[in-house]
Parts: sequence; C-alpha cells; structure tokens
Amino acid sequence: MKKTILICCVIFLTTLLSGQEIRISIAPTYNVFHNKYVNAQPYGSPNLGLSTNLDYLFTTNKKVEFGIGLGYQSSSVLKVIQVSSTDYYAATERIKLCSISFKSILKLSKEFYFSLDPLVEIQTNHDPIQTTENQSGLGLSFGVGGNFRLNNYLLFNVEPRIWMHNLISFHDQDSPFRLSDVGINLGLVFGHKSD
Repeated sequence: MKKTILICCVIFLTTLLSGQEIRISIAPTYNVFHNKYVNAQPYGSPNLGLSTNLDYLFTTNKKVEFGIGLGYQSSSVLKVIQVSSTDYYAATERIKLCSISFKSILKLSKEFYFSLDPLVEIQTNHDPIQTTENQSGLGLSFGVGGNFRLNNYLLFNVEPRIWMHNLISFHDQDSPFRLSDVGINLGLVFGHKSD
C-alpha cells in the first residue's frame, strides 16, 4: 500500500510540474534609504545588501506568464540624524525582509523578458529602539532579464532588478522612510523545456 501511494504521489507531482519552472537566485544589492517627503528629517546613506529568491512559474507558450515567489532580503542602512547645527549622529541598522511576490512576466524574445512583481513584505527584525521605521508593507519590484541555456532543462538566469519597499505601509509612521534596492539577480532555472 505504501509503495502504491508513493508511486501515485510521484506520478502526480511529475505531471503537475510539467510545464513549470523553478528559479533559485541570489542578488547582491545596493540599498538607498530615503524619506518619502522632503523635510528636515534624518536621511540615509547608500549601503550594500543581499537578496535571495525562490520562484515558481507557470510556463506556457503565451506572451505573458505568471508565478509566485518567496524572497528574503537583508539590507544595511547608514542613517544620519542631525543633533544640532554642527553635530550629527550616525548609526548602521540592518533591515531583514521576508516577502511573497506575485510574478508577471512579459516575454520580449525567446529567452529575454520583463518582470513586474507586486510584493507583500514583513520586516522580521524591527526593534522600536531603532531609528529606522518598520518596512513591512506593500512594495514593487521590476527587472529585465535573460536566460542562457546550460542544457535542455537547466538555464542560467541574469536579471538586473529594482526593489521599492514600503510603498504602502502596514504601520502608522510619523516620517515614513522607504528602502529601495538595485541589484543583479543571478540564478538557475530548472524545468525549462527547449522550444
């Protein structure tokens, strides 16, 4: 009985995954932290970070494809606060975000595409002591990428991408800041069929 259930599960999963792609990627990022409003609030200096993604795409022969993704992003920001006319206070703070993305991909050519992904993000390490506001909220990410074939079922993916976080915040904030990142996703695409 156990063998029959196992065989049925393997057949079901194999059938389900045909015509699907799984992407695993990592991206070094350059983080910019700025206020949504122009005023005399603290400001942030650019810094480095890292982003990872696991995406599940429904592949078709159509021009537009959809999928879902899970992401984790670690960004560090240098926030500068003016204490007096001559004194400044600077602190480096780390922001860690977990996200779910709803992927939409427009194929530009055989292996090149444009991707637009609305994001739902939760900051996992927010501490009220930090000067950085909670970045949990709705965001947006977009990029232009290309797939380079390694074999019939495996591709190498390169995708310059921009992330804009906290466009719509889940929390009330006095001076809402928005974290934005630019980076290059590098990854592998599994299950891609050659045309």
